[in-house]
Amino acid sequence: MPRFFLHLTDGYSVCDEDGMIFENADAAREEAIRAARDMMADQVRQGRLSLRDRIDIEDEAGNPVFSVRFREAVELEE
Repeated sequence: MPRFFLHLTDGYSVCDEDGMIFENADAAREEAIRAARDMMADQVRQGRLSLRDRIDIEDEAGNPVFSVRFREAVELEE
C-alpha cells in the first residue's frame, strides 16, 4: 500500500515526516478531512476558528495529490 504525507499549514508549516499508509489517495483525503475537523473542534474549544488552514497531501515521491482546506471540511450554516 502507498504512503502519503499530510502536511499542515496553519500560519506555519508542519511537515509530516513519517507519513501514513493508506489504501489509496482517496483514503488519505478522507483522513485529512477527519483530521481537519478534529483540529477545528480543538480551535473552537479555545474560542477561535481559522478556516484558512489546510492540509496538503503528498505521495511518496513528493508529488502533491490533494489539498484539504478547513473551510471545505465543514458545512457552515447561519
